[in-house]
Amino acid sequence: MIVDGIGSFNRIDFSSLTYEEMRRFEFVDLQTAYDFYNEYGRIQGFSIRRSKVGRSTKIGSEGEILWQIFVCSRQGERDTKHIHRVERKMDPRPITQCGCGAQIKVHVDHSTGRWFVDKFCDEHNHEMLDARFRGLLRSHRVIKEGDMHQINSMKKAGMRVSILFRAFATQCGDLRQLDLKLKTSTMQ
Repeated sequence: MIVDGIGSFNRIDFSSLTYEEMRRFEFVDLQTAYDFYNEYGRIQGFSIRRSKVGRSTKIGSEGEILWQIFVCSRQGERDTKHIHRVERKMDPRPITQCGCGAQIKVHVDHSTGRWFVDKFCDEHNHEMLDARFRGLLRSHRVIKEGDMHQINSMKKAGMRVSILFRAFATQCGDLRQLDLKLKTSTMQ
């Protein structure tokens, strides 16, 4: 199945995708593959980030991207030298990485120019986040370009933040459905 953008995500049931189904997807570009896995993570209850990238053999980082791995944001572990540091001036940040193995690797097919799922692992070693808190995860706190343009236009027109919230709540159907990302962006 060819995924050509965010608009085609509504045809996919992200809550019950299997390994075989995931391997059948093809994406028109790398950003669409990232958006796809990010939406999958949002529905499942985890955040994602970009990890390793493979490039063609041109010098430096100028090579064409051949493959990319997207991982659960809790993948990896903090280096022990940072955990047991003695000369610390501030309290350490909470440890969020727990060695989660969930990831997806996408690879480009040079004959078609499309990206396909090369590897997929959905084995998490942590709890998934409840639906009401998923908007707080880092990879899901992105404001759509159209919404940002509308926010800036309303601000330039002199609309107060409370009126702006009501306008967006009317579009969403209810103030409770309004994303946190939108709420935080209007305060800036």
